[in-house]
Amino acid sequence: HAGLYQELVEAVRIHRPHVVAFVGDFLHGTADNSGRLTPRQCAEILAGLPCREMVFVRGNHEDHHWSTFADTWRRVSRRGLFPLHGEGFAYEAMTLLGFPCFLGMEDAFLDGRDPLPRDPEAWLPSVFETWGDAARGIWLMHEPLAGTRLSEPDTPVAGNPEWTEAIRRHQPLL
Repeated sequence: HAGLYQELVEAVRIHRPHVVAFVGDFLHGTADNSGRLTPRQCAEILAGLPCREMVFVRGNHEDHHWSTFADTWRRVSRRGLFPLHGEGFAYEAMTLLGFPCFLGMEDAFLDGRDPLPRDPEAWLPSVFETWGDAARGIWLMHEPLAGTRLSEPDTPVAGNPEWTEAIRRHQPLL
């Protein structure tokens, strides 16, 4: 929605963060785009944000619109495109780890990479092998954790018990 993007632009202008992280649903993922920004418009607006870096974690609304967004971003942005899918991103002393989203279709977001298994213990050890203890920095997830106020049992947002267990086991800082 254009109004929300304008609020984001203003907040970044005022607060001047070095890194802005998107944790899904920043694109509208259906064919009905009445009153909404196109993926191209979203990329153009975000590319102009006054921050040093941006990272993206897929939500269920980024489905097939991600390809258009990514193509536009690569054309108009002076920054690299960092779609985190079980990967880390370092900025100075801060490390962000983006978790995959198992809602919706992830093919376009993967851009040729293999999908990750639902069990983080199948891929998280290699992240810790690469990043060491820094991989416990900030974990970014689109899906809510199971058993929290953000989750709703027996719905698409029932929460991800695998993420809840990974947090319990590995104790990320944030």
